[in-house]
Amino acid sequence: MNTKTKFTLLICFALVTTIAKGQFNADSIFIYTNTKQRCGTTANLWHYHRILDSTNASKIKLDNQDLAELKDIFTNTKRKKYLQQKHGGVICYAIVYNKGQKNIFAFESSLEFGRLVDLTNMKRWKLEDQDKEGQKRLYKIIRKNCQLLD
Repeated sequence: MNTKTKFTLLICFALVTTIAKGQFNADSIFIYTNTKQRCGTTANLWHYHRILDSTNASKIKLDNQDLAELKDIFTNTKRKKYLQQKHGGVICYAIVYNKGQKNIFAFESSLEFGRLVDLTNMKRWKLEDQDKEGQKRLYKIIRKNCQLLD
Protein backbone atom coordinates (compact mmCIF):
# COMPACT_ATOMS: atom_id res chain seq x y z
CA MET A 1 0.00 0.00 0.00
CA ASN A 2 1.30 3.42 -0.86
CA THR A 3 1.33 6.39 1.48
CA LYS A 4 -1.66 8.09 -0.17
CA THR A 5 -3.86 4.98 0.31
CA LYS A 6 -2.77 4.64 3.94
CA PHE A 7 -3.55 8.30 4.57
CA THR A 8 -7.00 7.95 2.96
CA LEU A 9 -7.78 4.88 5.08
CA LEU A 10 -6.66 6.70 8.21
CA ILE A 11 -8.96 9.65 7.46
CA CYS A 12 -11.89 7.27 6.78
CA PHE A 13 -11.24 5.44 10.06
CA ALA A 14 -11.13 8.74 11.97
CA LEU A 15 -14.44 9.84 10.45
CA VAL A 16 -16.15 6.53 11.20
CA THR A 17 -15.00 6.47 14.83
CA THR A 18 -16.04 10.10 15.29
CA ILE A 19 -19.51 9.39 13.90
CA ALA A 20 -19.79 6.22 16.02
CA LYS A 21 -19.33 8.28 19.18
CA GLY A 22 -22.54 10.14 18.46
CA GLN A 23 -24.60 12.15 20.85
CA PHE A 24 -28.16 11.36 21.79
CA ASN A 25 -30.48 12.65 19.06
CA ALA A 26 -34.23 12.45 18.72
CA ASP A 27 -36.88 14.08 16.56
CA SER A 28 -39.68 12.97 18.89
CA ILE A 29 -40.13 10.74 21.93
CA PHE A 30 -43.25 8.90 23.02
CA ILE A 31 -43.28 7.73 26.63
CA TYR A 32 -45.52 4.98 27.92
CA THR A 33 -47.65 6.25 30.78
CA ASN A 34 -49.32 4.53 33.70
CA THR A 35 -46.91 1.61 33.69
CA LYS A 36 -45.50 -0.36 36.55
CA GLN A 37 -41.81 -0.03 37.06
CA ARG A 38 -40.09 -3.23 35.95
CA CYS A 39 -36.54 -3.90 37.08
CA GLY A 40 -34.42 -6.89 36.38
CA THR A 41 -32.35 -7.90 33.41
CA THR A 42 -32.12 -6.52 29.90
CA ALA A 43 -34.30 -9.42 28.73
CA ASN A 44 -37.00 -8.28 31.18
CA LEU A 45 -36.89 -4.78 29.71
CA TRP A 46 -37.27 -6.19 26.20
CA HIS A 47 -40.15 -8.41 27.26
CA TYR A 48 -42.04 -5.63 29.04
CA HIS A 49 -41.48 -3.25 26.12
CA ARG A 50 -43.01 -5.82 23.73
CA ILE A 51 -46.04 -6.19 26.01
CA LEU A 52 -46.55 -2.42 26.10
CA ASP A 53 -46.21 -2.16 22.33
CA SER A 54 -48.48 -5.11 21.51
CA THR A 55 -51.27 -4.00 23.86
CA ASN A 56 -51.22 -0.42 22.55
CA ALA A 57 -50.61 0.93 26.05
CA SER A 58 -51.20 4.65 26.50
CA LYS A 59 -48.32 6.93 25.70
CA ILE A 60 -47.70 10.64 25.47
CA LYS A 61 -45.43 12.67 23.25
CA LEU A 62 -42.67 14.42 25.14
CA ASP A 63 -43.11 18.18 24.74
CA ASN A 64 -40.46 20.23 22.95
CA GLN A 65 -39.13 21.75 26.18
CA ASP A 66 -38.48 18.34 27.79
CA LEU A 67 -37.04 16.99 24.52
CA ALA A 68 -34.63 19.94 24.34
CA GLU A 69 -33.69 19.44 27.99
CA LEU A 70 -32.99 15.72 27.42
CA LYS A 71 -30.72 16.58 24.50
CA ASP A 72 -28.98 19.20 26.66
CA ILE A 73 -28.46 16.76 29.54
CA PHE A 74 -26.79 14.23 27.25
CA THR A 75 -24.86 16.72 25.07
CA ASN A 76 -21.43 15.74 26.37
CA THR A 77 -22.20 12.07 26.93
CA LYS A 78 -20.64 9.61 24.53
CA ARG A 79 -22.62 6.70 23.14
CA LYS A 80 -21.19 3.33 24.12
CA LYS A 81 -21.93 -0.26 23.34
CA TYR A 82 -24.49 -1.62 25.73
CA LEU A 83 -24.03 -5.03 27.33
CA GLN A 84 -26.76 -6.95 29.13
CA GLN A 85 -27.00 -6.23 32.83
CA LYS A 86 -29.36 -5.74 35.73
CA HIS A 87 -31.48 -2.61 35.91
CA GLY A 88 -32.90 -0.60 38.76
CA GLY A 89 -34.04 2.84 39.79
CA VAL A 90 -36.99 4.46 38.08
CA ILE A 91 -37.44 2.95 34.61
CA CYS A 92 -39.45 4.65 31.92
CA TYR A 93 -40.20 2.94 28.60
CA ALA A 94 -40.15 5.03 25.44
CA ILE A 95 -40.16 4.99 21.67
CA VAL A 96 -37.64 7.39 20.15
CA TYR A 97 -37.92 8.52 16.54
CA ASN A 98 -34.77 9.88 14.93
CA LYS A 99 -34.62 10.62 11.21
CA GLY A 100 -37.62 8.36 10.57
CA GLN A 101 -36.17 5.40 12.46
CA LYS A 102 -38.09 3.93 15.41
CA ASN A 103 -36.04 2.72 18.38
CA ILE A 104 -37.18 1.36 21.70
CA PHE A 105 -35.57 2.88 24.78
CA ALA A 106 -35.48 2.50 28.52
CA PHE A 107 -34.76 5.65 30.50
CA GLU A 108 -33.31 4.81 33.90
CA SER A 109 -32.87 7.31 36.65
CA SER A 110 -32.54 8.00 40.33
CA LEU A 111 -31.01 10.93 42.15
CA GLU A 112 -27.70 9.04 41.98
CA PHE A 113 -27.47 7.89 38.35
CA GLY A 114 -28.98 8.39 34.93
CA ARG A 115 -28.86 6.36 31.74
CA LEU A 116 -30.59 6.07 28.38
CA VAL A 117 -30.54 2.60 26.84
CA ASP A 118 -31.32 2.04 23.17
CA LEU A 119 -32.61 -1.53 23.23
CA THR A 120 -32.93 -1.64 19.43
CA ASN A 121 -29.27 -0.94 18.69
CA MET A 122 -27.82 -1.96 22.07
CA LYS A 123 -26.26 1.45 22.77
CA ARG A 124 -26.26 3.49 25.96
CA TRP A 125 -25.65 7.00 27.19
CA LYS A 126 -24.70 7.17 30.87
CA LEU A 127 -24.39 10.30 32.97
CA GLU A 128 -21.13 10.47 34.87
CA ASP A 129 -21.23 10.14 38.65
CA GLN A 130 -20.12 13.74 39.13
CA ASP A 131 -23.00 15.09 36.97
CA LYS A 132 -25.48 15.37 39.87
CA GLU A 133 -27.35 18.25 38.21
CA GLY A 134 -27.94 16.22 35.03
CA GLN A 135 -29.10 13.24 37.10
CA LYS A 136 -31.64 15.40 38.95
CA ARG A 137 -32.91 16.94 35.70
CA LEU A 138 -33.37 13.50 34.08
CA TYR A 139 -35.12 12.17 37.19
CA LYS A 140 -37.49 15.15 37.13
CA ILE A 141 -38.37 14.62 33.44
CA ILE A 142 -39.02 10.91 33.97
CA ARG A 143 -41.16 11.41 37.09
CA LYS A 144 -43.16 14.14 35.36
CA ASN A 145 -43.95 12.18 32.19
CA CYS A 146 -44.05 8.49 33.11
CA GLN A 147 -46.77 8.61 35.77
CA LEU A 148 -45.62 5.30 37.24
CA LEU A 149 -48.09 3.07 39.05
CA ASP A 150 -47.05 1.62 42.37
